Amino acid sequence: GEKLQWKRGVICLSLGMSVIILSHVVSAVMTVFLLLIVCLLMWKKSFSLRALLGFFSAAALTVLESTFFLIPFLEYYLRVPVRMTHPLTPDFPFRQDHGVFPAELFAFFRRPSGWMSLMEDGRMQLTPGIVLIGALIAAFVCLAKKHFTKQMKLYLFCSLLCLFLASFWFPWDYLAAKQFSLFKLFKIQYPYRFLAPAALFLTMLLGTVLKETEKAFPKWVCGIRTGLFVLGVFSCLYFTGGLFDQAKIIYTHSAEELNTFDDPCDYMRTESSINASDYTGNPHFVSSYDPDPETMGNVRLLNAAGTDRDYAVTANEETALELPVFSFKGYQVTDESGNSYPVSDGENGVISIRLPAGFNGTLRLRFVEPWYWRLAEGISLLTLLGIAAFCLIRRRNDACRHTRLQKTAFTERGDNA
Repeated sequence: GEKLQWKRGVICLSLGMSVIILSHVVSAVMTVFLLLIVCLLMWKKSFSLRALLGFFSAAALTVLESTFFLIPFLEYYLRVPVRMTHPLTPDFPFRQDHGVFPAELFAFFRRPSGWMSLMEDGRMQLTPGIVLIGALIAAFVCLAKKHFTKQMKLYLFCSLLCLFLASFWFPWDYLAAKQFSLFKLFKIQYPYRFLAPAALFLTMLLGTVLKETEKAFPKWVCGIRTGLFVLGVFSCLYFTGGLFDQAKIIYTHSAEELNTFDDPCDYMRTESSINASDYTGNPHFVSSYDPDPETMGNVRLLNAAGTDRDYAVTANEETALELPVFSFKGYQVTDESGNSYPVSDGENGVISIRLPAGFNGTLRLRFVEPWYWRLAEGISLLTLLGIAAFCLIRRRNDACRHTRLQKTAFTERGDNA
């Protein structure tokens, strides 16, 4: 039983971390940071041989499950110069003034979306919600009346820590200015991102508070649960309605309208511009001695599907052709005859190729994954299939064991009769 629970814990931890890595890398770094804090607070359990083996096993499984993402990510991260469109500078390192104000934790019914403006009317909803803030207040009441457990104190401490990190009170700017290397690792940009782990700990705190409340007021259990359910559903509906009221809808009626760049993003190539029009325009010729691109030839988009592009090109002279697509490793350009054209970086980091004079034909732009990317996909797939097989086998064994126990109990009742 304990061995099976240990294996299940390892699998759940690895799958959870893999999902976080795939959704948001910065959140994954924050999660590891908070896990380390929890492990230090529970050091008696965390630093046992069994627990350490579980952590290392979960970490290995996480790497295997997300290898298909980590390999391309690390290759680009280590080899492609990247800059932040909102850089962390000594004068403006962490945007500490964009942290959560205490009063905002109680602003349950403001618009859910917005921007990090210093003006209150421009900020979005920054609160874990009425249910979880209520759990926090109830936890303090339990502490005052000394109806608390060690588990409740742990969840309360972690919740307050995350809320403190999310607030404008935490000295992110000071630590960055003092060159504290540990905190420079967390380029979170916006402290309010710690509201997500705060909500997690507050949810666990809510569970412990409910246990204590049910012990003290058993007759109120049904009413408390009903009230929390109604509040939770109402909050979700209010949030969803407000979100769709301010949603940005993008209509795409043809694949030719799709491009690889819609809006300025946080991380871009060092030599690139944050102006979206630099990447959503038409392909064009570039020449250092002929300022008129029209005399060099013409180029027309024939087909677009995902990252694939087909262009009809006529080049009157030897020149460079820039395509409005970011130049990353893996892009290949060929013509109708299969001839390959080396890809280089053009202005703003877009794809640039050299064409000979008199070229007239079709150019095909394709993204071809390296072989080791495919290998990484296979490793992740085999890992997930192995986990699925383990779960199915354990479930079948549990069902067989339950059936045998039922037969044994039935036989014993028959013998007694």
